[in-house]
Amino acid sequence: MSAGRGWLVGAGVSVVWLGLSVLDARAAVTLDSDLSVSETYTDNLLFTETNKEEDFGTFVSPRLKLTYESRAVVISGTYRGTAQFFVNNSQENAYAQHSNFSFDFPGLTKRYKGLELELIESFNFSPQLQAFSFAGEPGEAAGIAGMGQTEESETAPEPRQSNQGLFTRRSDAFQNLAGFNLTYAWTRRISPSLSYRNRLLLFASEEFRDSVSHVVNSGLGYQWTPRTQFRISYGATVTDFQAGDTSQPSDSFVSHRATIGARHQFSRTLAFSGDIGTSTTESETRFIGNLRLNKTYTGGTASLRLDQFVGSGGGLAAAATLSQSVVGTIDHTLARRLSGFLLLGFARNESLTTDEIDILTYQATAGLRVRLLSWLNGNVSYSYINQESNGLLGAGAERNTVFIGLTAIALPWRIVN
Repeated sequence: MSAGRGWLVGAGVSVVWLGLSVLDARAAVTLDSDLSVSETYTDNLLFTETNKEEDFGTFVSPRLKLTYESRAVVISGTYRGTAQFFVNNSQENAYAQHSNFSFDFPGLTKRYKGLELELIESFNFSPQLQAFSFAGEPGEAAGIAGMGQTEESETAPEPRQSNQGLFTRRSDAFQNLAGFNLTYAWTRRISPSLSYRNRLLLFASEEFRDSVSHVVNSGLGYQWTPRTQFRISYGATVTDFQAGDTSQPSDSFVSHRATIGARHQFSRTLAFSGDIGTSTTESETRFIGNLRLNKTYTGGTASLRLDQFVGSGGGLAAAATLSQSVVGTIDHTLARRLSGFLLLGFARNESLTTDEIDILTYQATAGLRVRLLSWLNGNVSYSYINQESNGLLGAGAERNTVFIGLTAIALPWRIVN
């Protein structure tokens, strides 16, 4: 598995190096940065059902955003680190990190008409994985799920990685996502596509199951009107599990999926995307689907996401799971310098063939963001998490978190050659 990942990263670096080597002299580099300092209180730091540990924490979080743009290649990416310091449980101090990058090659598209290639790389190291992804939603305090893991305020190249709607007990975990998207405009209306993802999930604790998934998807899009596109797709996922105790045997499963879907732009302010189909594992066939609605209105934005898919157990077990989730977000301007946001998440995860996993997860986060100065923002939020486990595995727990912080924003640094 590591050899495969090494080949993928090496191939990506080679393509990037090739693109950079033929860059034309006109290129722009932009670097944005900010620094957040926050205070938090939680009534259940370790996310346990009994013997709850309440604590106060201080978080220091630098962020960098890099954009490199030329006629041949466009590179965009973000990095955020979060140093976490706790008053009563110093052994839980940690440094969480998240980064993602995308590489686009307009020079390749210009040379080979209709061909588009994108490479992506994303990693996340956290003392507790987030159950839901609210990536692209506003508010520096928007993602208070994994204790101090804040979401980016702009849309990332790839949505922030989440744990398919499952909260696990606090344990260092590492996620890595690498892959590519390839699209070819065969005709003005018909566009075949191919994508690959390598997803790696590792835990420090032996009570969890590490996994690596290889996800391949092929599709065909048909542009019916300028606002409407239909598509069909077929994909396969191979997931290999590794037990924390290496004396135990590893396990794996394969799933195949076929879907049909559509995208429609109702207006400049309302967009829809949806797919329905089936996913088949060695044991059974299940209905899968997703729906996306994004609305921009005077004074704010709103979004809704519904998903049903075959997941990989979220580290709890070496088993295929049926994962169902609903995520909603609202960001609304209340005054000239003041805005509020609301984030809602619900998920249910069930094992397909066993009773190991049967978990309901709820999360609600509400907050305010205020612009104090041209370079200084303040934010405050409250987050509630409730998880009910009716299976053999998984944590049933409840958590309340209050978060208040300041974010200093540096002037953009820009170079044009």
